[in-house]
Amino acid sequence: VFSERVLTYLVSIGVSREEAYDNIQKIANEVFEKPDNNFKKCLKSNYFIRKYISEEDIDKLFDEQYFLRNVDYIYKRVGLIK
Repeated sequence: VFSERVLTYLVSIGVSREEAYDNIQKIANEVFEKPDNNFKKCLKSNYFIRKYISEEDIDKLFDEQYFLRNVDYIYKRVGLIK
């Protein structure tokens, strides 16, 4: 979920989709291969990522509320809440 958000952010600031994808995929694979790794920490320590995204902005990209922002609207539309 978060890798897509980071990818979209990089593309929005002018990084080519291919370059962004390749770099994020490498980081994600590192995390997958070593379960004690943390994706967010790996992003923060990666030179390519930090060249474009500040530590503060990485934290913002990992805010779960972004993904929950429309929950009430959706629940209202399907009649689960009034």
